[in-house]
Amino acid sequence: MQGSLRKRLKNVHFEFVDPPFTSKHESIGEGLSWYEFSTVGEDEVKWSRFDESLQYISEVFTSRGPFDGVMGFSQGACVAALLSVLRERDSLPPPVQFQFVWLFSGFCPKDPEWRKLCLETQVRKISSVHVIGETDQIISPQRSTEVLLPPFQLDD
Repeated sequence: MQGSLRKRLKNVHFEFVDPPFTSKHESIGEGLSWYEFSTVGEDEVKWSRFDESLQYISEVFTSRGPFDGVMGFSQGACVAALLSVLRERDSLPPPVQFQFVWLFSGFCPKDPEWRKLCLETQVRKISSVHVIGETDQIISPQRSTEVLLPPFQLDD
């Protein structure tokens, strides 16, 4: 986080939560992950164990919360967007409640089930901030913009 932003948010407490899984994928290597995934097609990825992540998130909200907002970067932003969609549908466990979401280099899920849910839901119960990197080499601005439509689309 940039120093100037940190100064402006000096009275704000951030709780950083690592994903529960270590995952290895042929194209991106090994790292922490909110879900395990396998490539099904060129633009389709099948997620597994995401239900366990939702349970883990619920435990975090119970043990460390409550929280005013959720913030995510890259895959974490994808998950934060999904949490927003699930919150809109009243499909989150009771301890998982928040008023805003910050998405940094987020993207729409490539898993067909979760993608469909995102594309069919408009998020209106919470506020959102979207940070899109114009020169991001991993998550292109076009891919990051996908997460805005339609879930976070503004009314005209």
